[in-house]
Amino acid sequence: MVHRDIKPSNILVNNQDTPVLVKLADFGSAVDTYANERLYGEKRPSQAEETREYQPPEVLLHGDIPYDPALPTSYDMWSVGVVFLELILGSPHVFAISSRARAKLDSEETKRKSYLLHVFTEFCIYEPPSLYRYHNDYALVHSDCNFGTFNKTIQARDPLERGFQDAWGLNLLYKLLQWDPAKRISAIDALEHAYFRGPYVCPESGREFSTRRELEVHEAYLESQRHSTSFILRHVRDIPSSFHCNCKRHFATADACTRHLRARRHDAESAFCHYASDPIRHAMPPMSLPTTALDAGTGAFHGRRQYMEDMVLVVPRRESGTNYDLYAVLDGHMGLGAVTYAKEHLSDRLRIHLQASHAGYHTLMNGTVAEGLAIRQALADLHNGFLETSGASDFSGSTLTLLLHFPDERRFVSANVGDSRAVLYTQNATVSSAISMDHLPNVPNERSRIESSGGFVVMAGVWRVMGQLAVSRTLGDRHLRQYVSHDPSILHFTHPSDASFVVLASDGVWDTVSNDDAGKFVYERLDRDDLYEIAQDLVIEAYVRGSADNMLALIVDLRSET
Repeated sequence: MVHRDIKPSNILVNNQDTPVLVKLADFGSAVDTYANERLYGEKRPSQAEETREYQPPEVLLHGDIPYDPALPTSYDMWSVGVVFLELILGSPHVFAISSRARAKLDSEETKRKSYLLHVFTEFCIYEPPSLYRYHNDYALVHSDCNFGTFNKTIQARDPLERGFQDAWGLNLLYKLLQWDPAKRISAIDALEHAYFRGPYVCPESGREFSTRRELEVHEAYLESQRHSTSFILRHVRDIPSSFHCNCKRHFATADACTRHLRARRHDAESAFCHYASDPIRHAMPPMSLPTTALDAGTGAFHGRRQYMEDMVLVVPRRESGTNYDLYAVLDGHMGLGAVTYAKEHLSDRLRIHLQASHAGYHTLMNGTVAEGLAIRQALADLHNGFLETSGASDFSGSTLTLLLHFPDERRFVSANVGDSRAVLYTQNATVSSAISMDHLPNVPNERSRIESSGGFVVMAGVWRVMGQLAVSRTLGDRHLRQYVSHDPSILHFTHPSDASFVVLASDGVWDTVSNDDAGKFVYERLDRDDLYEIAQDLVIEAYVRGSADNMLALIVDLRSET
């Protein structure tokens, strides 16, 4: 049953009894399966029986639907959250817009919904990709939302400037007022929430959780960690035993040889040491890519890991029916679930959203904005799609770095989540420019977002979210989704006249090879060797320098555009 009109005037309280007796009244708007089919007849329920101030976003902003048919009870949970917020702030109409914001958003055609949507954004009652479809209709004022901003808004709107001092109460309120009905807490979970029952504590890790369901997910993750072998380093027998400089002097390690070469400036012939790489090359899988407007080559190696979780994807425009070629590097962790799902669905999700955006925008400015929104929505689809279709015990995740090349327009768009990096090299590879953003937990903005969402960042070998994940943005990672974002960094740029090439590689390569070293390494071989061989050599170089991760490199020759 859905009440559809929960508000203070329909809540009856008798404080003379112990415990206090609370009852819900006025079921005139209530709907269940029987009433929906037989009481309302052909007309069906409508918003006319509802009170607008307590309607959830999926009703208020979607024409005249009375509730979400897939999750009808989520309507009432939103209304409960609004009443809860009114009690905290001590006043009704908590989503009333300020006069200053009203002046900014004033538009006769859409102002009512714009006003309310603006206030929702102030409270951070949405996840940024959720609102992209409203971009044309309503003016959005910011998209930097998290639990910390939600709390600050409550404090700012409280006449006493106190807000709500109970952390678990704030957590419950935040879960009640989720934009997405599927993410809104259920009545059963709300009644069992830590605000009423006390925190749920994991006996193994000592961490506290707001619901039993969250504790169970955490315990399942710990169990999966105990049985995971993807991080076990294999015994290595193929590392070269001798490295020699251009001066013919031999060294036992790559590091010793490289330090000698640079100290003595023996880099006239090559900036890198030499070694026997055939044993490693023979262990690498054969790779092939479809033909695109730009020549490309790739190489990959599982390295010191037992399993390979890095993947590459190249989709030509003729194959996808689009006006761009797609290049992507994906780096999975905790299994192959997320990385495999992302590779299988990335091209289709991009095509759907980018074609829709290109159909509706014509100017350069609007086109750029539209493409960015489309890419964000495509990655949101990947993230949510994987979480919905994978098992509850699948805690895998994946980073993603992609490059879109529009040959007819001689321009590119890059986007990424995580720390697989893309670097553009110009002026004969003497200038390197990162065209992606490393999303690491210790970066100030990333750390602030994680901590304001209730998480923490700790040094555990490297900086990690909740002591577990070494990146702050990924696809998947269901056990950390409260703290880890899937919102990508995006860059638009035209084809540079002095462009040389782009290297997209997983962090296993960048862990031991700097941007400048990678550029020099590729450029030395660019006119002499095949791109696949160069990519393999770059991976081998990262391996012999000591990388302990999987490694994958994709090289795109920008000089080869036809």
